[in-house]
Amino acid sequence: MKRYFFVFLMTLFTFSLLMQNAAAAEIVTAHAIENCNNYISDGIVPYASLYLKAQKAWCSTSSGGKIEIHFQVTAKSRMSSVGATDIYVYEKRNGTWVEVKHYSSDSTTGMLKSNTSFCDSSVTFTGTIGKEYKAIVTAYAGNSSSESDSIDVETSAVTAKR
Repeated sequence: MKRYFFVFLMTLFTFSLLMQNAAAAEIVTAHAIENCNNYISDGIVPYASLYLKAQKAWCSTSSGGKIEIHFQVTAKSRMSSVGATDIYVYEKRNGTWVEVKHYSSDSTTGMLKSNTSFCDSSVTFTGTIGKEYKAIVTAYAGNSSSESDSIDVETSAVTAKR
């Protein structure tokens, strides 16, 4: 009888552990993340960065072949520097994307903002009318202790217009 009671207790204990692990697994289950045009919503999401909260980049066109590359970067808190450190512009040639322009925050004003948690800015590139373009924007957030993080955000392609 003692043996059966011991087996019963062990089974009950094992079942209890399984239920706790199932509850814990439910807590860590990934939530659906709204991902629209490379923007991560403010919903409950597991962050992969200590500094970046959200980043978005897109292209728009205007006459004369102008391509405007817009970006928005949101840090998790006020940082010493927030924005984009690099923007690479690509042109589609014979089915292949070729880099045609590089903008750096070291030489292009307005790509980084200081002492804030949000940066909304853009650069303008003049392309060839009828050609397709896209960009990769390196979103960045850094604090005064030289700790930082960055992530590349790719835009959708647009066609330069007359």
